[in-house]
Amino acid sequence: WIENEFKNEIPQYKDSFTSSSEEERSSLVLEINGKRIEISMPNGLTSGGVKQKKPPVAQAWEISF
Repeated sequence: WIENEFKNEIPQYKDSFTSSSEEERSSLVLEINGKRIEISMPNGLTSGGVKQKKPPVAQAWEISF
């Protein structure tokens, strides 16, 4: 079934937030199967907004051989 009579009268979406071009972004370049791919995303997206904790430092009495 293909709609042939649809008349697109839906208004274009207007975003009230800042556009992504105004945000600071981080980029990561990967090479997969010989093809380079650049991934760009807003800063803070990967951290989830939570400050990452450092792993605990091993104490001398915790180390066993």
